[in-house]
Amino acid sequence: MNKEKFLETLRKKLSILEESEILDILNEYEGYIEEKMSDGCTEVEAVKSMGNIEELASDLLSAYKIKTNKKENQKEDFFNNFVDIFVKMFEYTCNIFAHKSFRDIMKFMIELFFIILLTGLCKIPFVFIADVGNNILTVINSHYAIYHLFYNLWNFILEMAYFLFAVLFFVKLFQSCFLKEDCSIIVNEKRKSSVKIKKEPRSNEPDSSFFENFFNVLIRIGIFFVKGILFLILIGGAFFLVGMSCIVGVSTYLLFKGVTYFGLYLIFISLLLLGIFIFIFVFNFIFNRKNRINVLLIVSLSCFLILGIGCGICTIEFASTQVIYEQKNAEEEFYYDFLPNFVVSTAIPAKNILVDDNLDNQIKVVYSYNDKYSTVEIKPTIEETGKYHILRLRYATYNLDYKKFFEDMITNLKKKTIVANSMDDVEIKVYANSKVKEKLLEYRNEYAKSVNCVK
Repeated sequence: MNKEKFLETLRKKLSILEESEILDILNEYEGYIEEKMSDGCTEVEAVKSMGNIEELASDLLSAYKIKTNKKENQKEDFFNNFVDIFVKMFEYTCNIFAHKSFRDIMKFMIELFFIILLTGLCKIPFVFIADVGNNILTVINSHYAIYHLFYNLWNFILEMAYFLFAVLFFVKLFQSCFLKEDCSIIVNEKRKSSVKIKKEPRSNEPDSSFFENFFNVLIRIGIFFVKGILFLILIGGAFFLVGMSCIVGVSTYLLFKGVTYFGLYLIFISLLLLGIFIFIFVFNFIFNRKNRINVLLIVSLSCFLILGIGCGICTIEFASTQVIYEQKNAEEEFYYDFLPNFVVSTAIPAKNILVDDNLDNQIKVVYSYNDKYSTVEIKPTIEETGKYHILRLRYATYNLDYKKFFEDMITNLKKKTIVANSMDDVEIKVYANSKVKEKLLEYRNEYAKSVNCVK
């Protein structure tokens, strides 16, 4: 911190004093810093030797006392000032809607929405604490009346605590975003107009009231929890941006290949821009950086405009797209004689065991698959397990040709056609006459019970 920044900060900390007193103090400490610099210290070292500016300001203010005959007026001043802040908030809101432009009103509404959202997010730690307390109270769950008494009392206390915190948090954020120093000026002007400040011996009496200190502690705790939650959202947002960047990259590649789904590409671009907008806003809030509301507002509205246009175009494009369900082009059949206690593998659903009365005492197994992008090897076997003959309907798929699969997909998309197929899907159906099918299902149920299988 340099000398100018130090003196400017100290002036703000001492703003409650008379201007002449502030100038005397600033001139005095400016002299101390220049004296240190003349002794060979750098400007930063000289400022650092003055000590912590918060403690310094506290010590200086403690040397000044406000004359008053009734200490209990401090509580009255707190509530009066709090009412003044609410009045100021109401007047500011009315002024926005009465005299400001549409752009200013929209800016105010968006900022107010985020303040309400942050206030709502502060409920999360209270919910967590309530759940912890409720879990502890389950120890006395056997005593119904006592349990419900403490349960309701605990939740009522937390609800009231959150209500008070939410009001204070909302007021503080509203004041910081919109009223800035106006509300503090109300307090300072009242004090300066009604009392006189004079320098007196140092006193241990705190300068601020208990309520103001308590209020600041609540705000700091709330901001800490909110920043923690937003930090987790920020991490998720980073993964979202990486994913959307990859999708936009693939979309660009498809566009160069001649796949012209412009509506879908606009949707992806708008989602990426919207993600960047939210990421920047959250990042600046967490790390106490100033958000340029005008720029962010323009970007967000542009994102929603692009998203709307993209959805409209995408609807037209997909309406003209044809979906074809490609039939399996390969089929193999196997025949087996029906044996005592013959069990078809439980991996085959019962709905795939069908009736074919043209069969006598045989079972027909049909494998249907598509060998366009892969090689399928069929391996059915019959195993004896105890008294059962189990038909294992195995198969293996290998040599998957991903390159050809994606080339065909791009070719079809150029023609506004989507071909629904699978590279390695194999469908197995079992056929038998009515009597044999009943026996097959009966033996399957017996076998499943014997090995505790779930059908």
